[in-house]
Amino acid sequence: PGTHSLYIHAVGNCGSPNAASAGPVWNIVGAQAGSKRTGDLPELTAGSEGRAELQTSSAALSVGTGKPNDVIGHAVVIHAAVDPDPKVEFGVRNGWLACGVIERSEGLDLKKLF
Repeated sequence: PGTHSLYIHAVGNCGSPNAASAGPVWNIVGAQAGSKRTGDLPELTAGSEGRAELQTSSAALSVGTGKPNDVIGHAVVIHAAVDPDPKVEFGVRNGWLACGVIERSEGLDLKKLF
C-alpha cells in the first residue's frame, strides 16, 4: 500500500537481488541536463490491499521503433516508496519492490480466444 516511484531503467536486466543490475534511471544520450529523465514515469499508488493500476502515455517514448527513445530492452522498476533520485548500489537493500524487462510480444489473438 502507498505511493511508489516507477521508473524505466537503462539496462534490461533484473538478475540482481535488489534490481541494481537494471542500472540507473534511463536517460537518452544527449538529453538536456536538469530536464526530466527519459525513464521518469508517474507515481504508482496502491490501495490498502496492495493493488494498483496505472495507465499513462508519453509522446517522448516509443515502442518497437528501434529509435533512441524505444523502451524495448529496458527494465521497469517499482520502488518501495517515492524516491526522486534512486541510486544503483549492488549488495545494498535499496527498497526496490519489483523489476521486469520490457520485451516485445507477439500480441494477443482475440479470435483464438472466442
